[in-house]
Amino acid sequence: MTNQLDEGLMLQQMKRERESFSLGAERFRQKSTLSTFQQGFLEEFLQPLTDAIKERKVEIGNERGKAQLSDYVIAALAEDDLALITLMTIMYTLSISHKDVDEKGHEAEATFRRTAMKLGEQCRDQFFHEIGLGHALGDPELSVDSRLKVVLLARQTNKWNAARRTQETIDAMKEYEWWNLARLIAVGAALIDLAIKSTGLFSKTRKALGVDFEKKTAVLNLTPAGLNWLAKKQHERRKHLHETGTMAIPINLPTVVPPKPWTELRGGGYFATPSVLVKKNGENFIGDEHYDLEQMPEVLSAVNALQNTPWRVNAPVFEMYVRCWDSDSKDAKKLFLDADEKKLGSEKIANIESKIDLAVSLLDSPFYYPYQLDFRGRVYAVPQTINHQGDDFARALIEFADPGPVDDVAEYWTAIHLANVFGLNKYTMDKRYAWCNENYQVIEALVREPLSQLDFWLKADERWGFLSAARAWVASKQGAKESHLPVFIDGRCNGLQHLSAMSRDPQAAKAVNVISDGPPQDIYTEVAEKLKEIVEADDDPETQTFAKFWRGKIERSVVKKPVMTTPYGVTPEGIKRQMKVAARSHNPTMYAVAYLRDKVIDALAEAMKGPTDVKNWLQKVAKMMAKEEEPIIWTTPTGFRVVQDYRKPLFKRLVTKAYSVQYYLPVDGSRPVNKSKQELGIIANFVHSMDAAHLIKVVNALGAVGVKDIAVVHDSYGVHARHVPVMNKLIRQQFLEMYKQPILERFIDEQIDRTGIDLPSFEKYGELDIEKVLDSEYFFS
Repeated sequence: MTNQLDEGLMLQQMKRERESFSLGAERFRQKSTLSTFQQGFLEEFLQPLTDAIKERKVEIGNERGKAQLSDYVIAALAEDDLALITLMTIMYTLSISHKDVDEKGHEAEATFRRTAMKLGEQCRDQFFHEIGLGHALGDPELSVDSRLKVVLLARQTNKWNAARRTQETIDAMKEYEWWNLARLIAVGAALIDLAIKSTGLFSKTRKALGVDFEKKTAVLNLTPAGLNWLAKKQHERRKHLHETGTMAIPINLPTVVPPKPWTELRGGGYFATPSVLVKKNGENFIGDEHYDLEQMPEVLSAVNALQNTPWRVNAPVFEMYVRCWDSDSKDAKKLFLDADEKKLGSEKIANIESKIDLAVSLLDSPFYYPYQLDFRGRVYAVPQTINHQGDDFARALIEFADPGPVDDVAEYWTAIHLANVFGLNKYTMDKRYAWCNENYQVIEALVREPLSQLDFWLKADERWGFLSAARAWVASKQGAKESHLPVFIDGRCNGLQHLSAMSRDPQAAKAVNVISDGPPQDIYTEVAEKLKEIVEADDDPETQTFAKFWRGKIERSVVKKPVMTTPYGVTPEGIKRQMKVAARSHNPTMYAVAYLRDKVIDALAEAMKGPTDVKNWLQKVAKMMAKEEEPIIWTTPTGFRVVQDYRKPLFKRLVTKAYSVQYYLPVDGSRPVNKSKQELGIIANFVHSMDAAHLIKVVNALGAVGVKDIAVVHDSYGVHARHVPVMNKLIRQQFLEMYKQPILERFIDEQIDRTGIDLPSFEKYGELDIEKVLDSEYFFS
């Protein structure tokens, strides 16, 4: 029987889910409650866009005949809701776009198509939210019905059975299938176009994405007016931070009650928001029928356990963050710059402001994260802006809501975590702990007054994570009896750890600390040293010029990205792009970069023979199956079924008077297999499915021994400091249990049994004694 408090929290949660799509709309409607800044925002940007949408609604009602794809949605939703969703979704997309190069060598940008799709999805969710909450809160009157009826009836040229045809359209919109990709992009594109024309905040330009690409793509940017808005927002927020609430963007928010347990493929996590357990890729053909929940109780158990971990905002870290961000000190502003940044870009400013705004809404009470999986079985927190899987500040901003005990063991592991986030994870454990104690005075001073130790603080790899850990460690040294800090232990080049265990290659396993009887090994340094040897020994007359150019210039940083991404199928072209960025200070020609790329591949193959053999074998199998138009389907050690069935998409172009957007339709079984993508994707997908299975097993093992507060980031696990020793033991035990099994044999047998294709087995196994992982101190450290 639900008690009164629980009913109140549940009602609050239902309303919160409603607000996650039009957060702040009611405050904007009631001008008397607004801060000076919010009134200015209303007058300058929100109101003009609201008026523009209202005018468009009138035009839609006055037009006759067939409507544009976007018209029905614009007619169905309130103009002020649409305006706020539009502005904040565009801002959100800008705030999470980064100029860094990803593992495949591409840049991430706020492209017009991507932003339009995201905005269309938000409008779809708002539509279903109004319907779902109308029932959940006891209000059967659905506003979308009445709005649509007025407009759709007015558009009818033939009044015979107009009411029936109108109702059929409304009923169709209430089916999820109606909201196809073309409609989502059309809705988003129309609203973006109205925002560009009415607010002056955004502009649409065309630019080449990637390092070497000449093809230009439409992207969104902030105009000077948009940049001025951010600066004004920061200034005004200083006076109203805790008084007027948040201007947070419309996203899925954390819940104020434990999320709904997952028992089916749909309907878990949130209570009124449409949700799916497994996210799907539009180019990967996967149907719900592929998943058998009865075979994956381990998966459901772990996801539900993670959802039940309560969190809270780390208020002192948040207050210091805002203090530094709002400071006029140029030195304090350095805390927000990456090592290679000289000034803050507009996207990063938007990202920081969005985090601050959302944090304000989370300050009052504990909260929880709903989770879902990707098609490889990897676990993700659904709320994106602030979670423990985010950037340095997002991780430092939150902590376990329930405290854990502090004793000498907890103090030790908090110190190890503190050294790790400073950047000392290549040290031995003894050296890490000693470093913390040797620097106690400066660390304690940083906790008391962070800006007094700015030079020291700026040396930390994760500055805000270091501040958070420093506060917890100093408190433990001063006699605190409890702590809320999640202490993380990370895998050491985890993708290569899995590949070395699969291939049973003892040399590779030692290089990535799967087995170890000494100090921690650093695979990046090892590959860099092998690369130096190869370049030094190169006496080929045709490549001598390039070899001479690179001698004395090869550093660990040059090979780090290729080594990190090689377990995930990075292509030679991707390695070339990565190295061009890493070595840009030397200003190499593209021919010199191509030469070093080839030598890096040679160095990797020499240092990682077993993993390279597994990669080559997997790609050979994928190529053979793609030739027969067959997908690759395998079952992980947790019973999760992974489907890799990349199909060639069918490209479409949406053209209106105002915009033109190219997109592809989600694939189906009628499309031919994308042979190159099947071959390129298998390495990353197989390795990710194995690290996902390991994570699931570790979470369940922790729960079995009574550890309830758990945070996970794929190959990084966090618990209260006092529980780190038992977690270390379980991480190794579960890895051993996985790789005592014939993983590769089961994979190939599953393909042969399903397809009948004559596929080769993997035969190049080494002599690794996987039992030794139990004694490897630096496997996860």
